[in-house]
Amino acid sequence: FCSEMYLYIVFLSFVCSLCIIFVNAFYTVNINLSENDPDNDGSSGLDGEIPEFFGTFSSLRWLKLHGNRLQGEIPASLSDLSSLVRLTFHNNRLQGEVPSGFCDENIPTNTRSSIKNLTADCGGDPREIECSCCTLCVVETVPALPSRSDGT
Repeated sequence: FCSEMYLYIVFLSFVCSLCIIFVNAFYTVNINLSENDPDNDGSSGLDGEIPEFFGTFSSLRWLKLHGNRLQGEIPASLSDLSSLVRLTFHNNRLQGEVPSGFCDENIPTNTRSSIKNLTADCGGDPREIECSCCTLCVVETVPALPSRSDGT
């Protein structure tokens, strides 16, 4: 049974890889997963980390993730997408820095993002995100994560 399951998983991985190659070759990709917490109270919306696989969509032009409950750091692989022009992260629970590939003018333009609209929670004190090249810095408006009953 385990070997059959392994073969099935390998087959699915192969099919998914082919789908990504097909999409990248023939389509411009715009992903809008924004405003999934319309009341901005932290009770709904996407949560978890931003998936690394978004960085595999070489034809990705827009990635809108604002207004959710996303956590963790922004994947550095997103800054390698030279076709990316709009990226919105504000009103989430992200932390850290916007990857340097978005802001570093020393990186050749054909290998770094040509971002024209970059928003993050880099306003306020303390800042949730450090960003030296954001076109809009928003003050965090998503409530903090509730603490667990065991004190952690």
